[in-house]
Amino acid sequence: MNLQVKFSLIFLLVFGVQLGVAGYVCDGFLQSSARDQVIRQARLMMESSLATRTYTEEQIKPLVHRNDPAFHPQIVPAYAATEHFNYFRNAYPEYSYKEATLNPTNPRDRAVEWEADIVNFFRNNPDKKDFSGERDTPMGPSLSLARPIKALATCLVCHSTPI
Repeated sequence: MNLQVKFSLIFLLVFGVQLGVAGYVCDGFLQSSARDQVIRQARLMMESSLATRTYTEEQIKPLVHRNDPAFHPQIVPAYAATEHFNYFRNAYPEYSYKEATLNPTNPRDRAVEWEADIVNFFRNNPDKKDFSGERDTPMGPSLSLARPIKALATCLVCHSTPI
């Protein structure tokens, strides 16, 4: 082998290693950037649902007469927020919203195993404001963002005490 071929092979080897390292670093950066973007979008969507809860609590609930014998789920802030997000999912079907609890009044809010772990995380860490994590699903990795549910005094009229 002449010197030019040896130099070319060494150059290709060094270039290949550098390209591999650069690809590895860029992949990590892009994964982190994509995760941060999804979390930002999820926070915005969650804030939208929380705004619906507040709107329902402050403006809709007072309009329904307390002596009305019929139950109207639309005056329940959690129901309103969930229904609001269900309409929102038409545009973003890969996102979901659930006010998961261990003992809900609405069965659709019952926490599944991984959600119960998050509920217990908030119970054990009352100072935490939110939680984000990944879990494996049959469709691939799933990213979740959660906040604890804080019971308002008006909620306790129907729900007695938070558990």
